[in-house]
Amino acid sequence: SRCRVIIEHHTTSMDFLKTLSTPSPIFPNDANCIVAVKSDSALGEAFQKLIDYHLQALPVCDFTTGQVLGFISTLDIVVHVLDITGQTEESPEGDYGGFLSLLTERELLRSIKVRDVMGKAHESLVVVGEHDKLDKVVQALHERKAHRAVALNGSGQLVNVIAQSRIVECINELWNVDPTITAAGTRSIGELGIATRDVITIEHTRPAIQAFRMLREHGVSGVAVVRKEGGRNVLVGNVSSHDLGLIKSTGSFFKLLYAPLDDYLQGIRSALPSHAPASKGLFPTLTKCTNADLFKDVVDRMVKSAVHRCYVVDEQDGVLGVLSLTDIVGVLVGKH
Repeated sequence: SRCRVIIEHHTTSMDFLKTLSTPSPIFPNDANCIVAVKSDSALGEAFQKLIDYHLQALPVCDFTTGQVLGFISTLDIVVHVLDITGQTEESPEGDYGGFLSLLTERELLRSIKVRDVMGKAHESLVVVGEHDKLDKVVQALHERKAHRAVALNGSGQLVNVIAQSRIVECINELWNVDPTITAAGTRSIGELGIATRDVITIEHTRPAIQAFRMLREHGVSGVAVVRKEGGRNVLVGNVSSHDLGLIKSTGSFFKLLYAPLDDYLQGIRSALPSHAPASKGLFPTLTKCTNADLFKDVVDRMVKSAVHRCYVVDEQDGVLGVLSLTDIVGVLVGKH
């Protein structure tokens, strides 16, 4: 891969990143284009772009200056609209077409601008310069616990978006090449002590929409769906912001949001074509590991499954912790 070829002459992962600036082709934006939305745009325009470009979030730029103000996500829009409409005759029950019609035809929703919703986002904005080295980007992402950074040129215009997931994909190419990453890869998850013990969970009988509200409130990419057994939380599923990628292909998606999580998870799995790969962003698989699993194996599993978190469980699937992309990046910057 491009990442492996370029790093061969550098001794550590951070040395490698110091040789690359934010426009590096190793971390390209999808389709090599920057997709953004203006702050005074209607929600319908932002929602359409998110779906059309298969994006989790869009940079929001000031409509007069072009300054990047933050991000707006599909999750932001869906939760905001459903909180307004509630489970009423006006709430959407079909696919994204019905939801888009609701955004563009109902007067109350038509008047809502992107800036009114993006301000509620939990994630802080990480801004780097056009030619900043990627070691600085990685440090900033980890310190701010952010999922992505925007790179601006000297005029303050957006020139790139660097996602944390891209960086982890690169880390997964460095086994047996970079000594720091290689050494960490031979240690177990338990030995490294990198998993977060404070796992956000929701019981499997609760409505699915509640899990999506928790995603937004806590600024996380996934919530563990659990079943209580003798005081233990047994992992039975996961609700992820990636699930929203199924809006376009699942006719009853919005109706499922008001169903118990057991029914929601079954409905989503039934709607997903059996041949659809997780890497396409369609309902990523539930990924789990044990404290005995090697760091290298877990990272590789997460990258291949296109997931942003892996749950650490015991032999009976009891939830012990969760490993996120932020935890993995922490190994790269030497925080573990």
